[in-house]
Amino acid sequence: MVALDVREVLRRAVPLICLLGASCHPPQAPQSKVQTEAAGNFIPASLDDGASASLPDGILDRHALIRFIRAAYQFKPADQFSPTFDDSAIRGRRFHVELITSPNVRYDASRHTLTMSQGTEFQDGYNFVPLYSLHEEEPPKPESNAFGVTVAVTPETEVAFGIGSAGCKLGLFRGTYGVCLDLAKTLRMPGDQARAATAGLAAELDGTVVADKDGKSVHCSSAYEEPTIGSPREVHTHTCVLSVQLSKMVLRSPSFGVVAAWGAK
Repeated sequence: MVALDVREVLRRAVPLICLLGASCHPPQAPQSKVQTEAAGNFIPASLDDGASASLPDGILDRHALIRFIRAAYQFKPADQFSPTFDDSAIRGRRFHVELITSPNVRYDASRHTLTMSQGTEFQDGYNFVPLYSLHEEEPPKPESNAFGVTVAVTPETEVAFGIGSAGCKLGLFRGTYGVCLDLAKTLRMPGDQARAATAGLAAELDGTVVADKDGKSVHCSSAYEEPTIGSPREVHTHTCVLSVQLSKMVLRSPSFGVVAAWGAK
């Protein structure tokens, strides 16, 4: 029978904790960060640019929504007694957005049915359609845990802005029993026609900005994933969701035109 090495077990199980004082390695010289944005993002990669709480007249587009959400994300009250970000200006405003992510497509050749769906994400109780995402990765840096085990830890930051609602109630579809539904449509269509219809398929959403259960329109949350020996990544995730009520969805392709549309006329 082989005796267990308790120190080895602890070394593998304990998360990396950078201790104050001599047990931490000194920081390395600053190096360039690597930033990756979702395809089609129009805003500069820097999180310090592109924010604006001012809104244009008329129906808001994706650019205006992202700028406003970014302004809420960047806002920092002077102290705990100071007012939070005022998002009342956008409440009740109508919008029309063209999504940058292509819908998912599934064709059943035996039934001649084409199913198209726009996926949603779920974070902190909010079901949302992403409008903008940014992944930022810094050079690895050595960190040690309480047992003197040192590994190279990669600091990462993930930021996502979207439109959605709490409790999976987006307007066009409602989740049941806590299950969030994709924005989906199924049509009967011959294979050749379905192939042409889905080439370059894109989704468009219409709706109105509303207040969430707390009376606010922009809800931001943060999460932290600490590094471990098995996964030496230190990940900070920031998500901001603009509460909306969807009224219409259109699926359109360049050659076919409107493939499907449902909701308000």
